[in-house]
Amino acid sequence: MEEIFKIRGKICNKDIEKMTEEEFVKNYYDLILSLVSKSSNVVNKEDLSQDCIIKLLDFKRNIHKYTFNHKKQLISYISKIIKNTIIDKNKSKNSVYSNITFSVGSENNLDDLIGRKESILILEDLNDVEKKILSLKYYGATQKEIANKLNTTQQTISYKMKSIKKKVKEG
Repeated sequence: MEEIFKIRGKICNKDIEKMTEEEFVKNYYDLILSLVSKSSNVVNKEDLSQDCIIKLLDFKRNIHKYTFNHKKQLISYISKIIKNTIIDKNKSKNSVYSNITFSVGSENNLDDLIGRKESILILEDLNDVEKKILSLKYYGATQKEIANKLNTTQQTISYKMKSIKKKVKEG
């Protein structure tokens, strides 16, 4: 595929424009997977990969605005797009946690507490895994679904949910 990008040492934007979106994504999919797999803070790496693909397709659609003198410049720019997407996703994930308020009333059950579609604040003493579990549960995921997303057992999720409930009550 390298011959597509080089014309006398320069990148030809027209050749990139001629590529189908599928061809363009295939060219950079391994790079996306490589950078996403290094990002340990993200709950769902598949969603993050899709976000990166969307950003790259936006870039491809606007390729006429850019000039690259070497393929390395293009790859470097594409890598930056992917890295920035990862950073943005991590920031948005963290802002969800900081904007939620936990109000503990007479609820005896974490499911009831989360089931109320009121504003929930994650307590500062919850660790990242507990925040992920709580967020997934809040948005309707079952214990089994949460366990699958976090690559653990349903029993572990059940135990951690009890721990979260205890922290909420103590909070």
